[in-house]
Amino acid sequence: MMDLKVKGSDVKSKVFFSVLFTVFFLLAASIMPYVGFEVPGTALRIVPDILFSLSIAAGIVYERKPASVIALIFGFMSDVFITPPVHLSPLLFFLGAYYSSKAVGAFTRVNCLTATVASIPFFLLRTIVGGVYLISRGGMGFFEILKTVLLPELAMNVISMFFVYIVVNFLYKRFKRRFYI
Repeated sequence: MMDLKVKGSDVKSKVFFSVLFTVFFLLAASIMPYVGFEVPGTALRIVPDILFSLSIAAGIVYERKPASVIALIFGFMSDVFITPPVHLSPLLFFLGAYYSSKAVGAFTRVNCLTATVASIPFFLLRTIVGGVYLISRGGMGFFEILKTVLLPELAMNVISMFFVYIVVNFLYKRFKRRFYI
């Protein structure tokens, strides 16, 4: 017979990451649009995707299945309220949260640097999706989009992952210690 009881520590962790995703979502919707920089000669603005970084960090720090479900939900919210739906945020957030623990498993030790390096394939996928969207809009050539938008966005996202992982790891360790998870 299978035990269907949910451990209290599991519920606390899910609530913790749900609250963390909510806070990051609010930051992404309100403050982050003013943090980035404008691409010269266009109406585009490059900002770090902290929700995607959080999805990857949550998959590394926490269990990948619950983290990927939470990331999927906030990916839908991101596409509805923050980014255009063609960015495929639900799919990318889900894949990032689910497979990030596998990607960081290639390293002998998990820390902010290895988590950042392991996040690069996911951000490359995000960059490719964004590049296809920009090319379909027209107005700029491929190499101009690559040089002025995609590479700076990739660099900004990878750098943001470094700091997001530090914050998530620090908060989760303190939360676990405080609530004995």
